[in-house]
Parts: sequence; structure tokens; C-alpha cells
Amino acid sequence: MTGKFAGEIYKLLRGLAKCSLTGTEAQAALALKGQANFKDRYLGPALKAGLVEMTIPDKPRSSKQKYRLPEKGRKVLDGIKGDGE
Repeated sequence: MTGKFAGEIYKLLRGLAKCSLTGTEAQAALALKGQANFKDRYLGPALKAGLVEMTIPDKPRSSKQKYRLPEKGRKVLDGIKGDGE
């Protein structure tokens, strides 16, 4: 399963492994400057794949919105660790 997702998404999963983060916090943790790049290459694909979930799914544009790692994301991240990365 590890070859299925881009390296960008793996970086995001590792960033969310310890705690929930806002989009801005996650972007800063990955040292990314462009918000559009972060959403298009990291956050959007991870949300679509179910590897990351919103803490307030009914209000995706909420200023209090955070992102967390659901069970599916944890399993993928555990698979990465098991592959020696």
C-alpha cells in the first residue's frame, strides 16, 4: 500500500501522527509557503483518500477547523514504518 500514495501525503500523515493541526499549522510543520500547493498536493488528496479527516466535517471552512489522522491514516503510516522508512 505504501507505493499507492505520494510522498507529500506521507509527510502530512507523519505531521498529524501526534496531534490534530489546523491547516496553517500543518503547512508550517511541512515548511511549505504556498497555501494552494499545500491544499492541492497534500491536504486535498489525503482527505479524498480518507487518510486525513476534519474535526468539524459539517463546517469545512470554519476558523476552528483542524485535521486529524483517522484509523485508515494510522494504518498507512504504520505500514510505512514497517517498510523501514
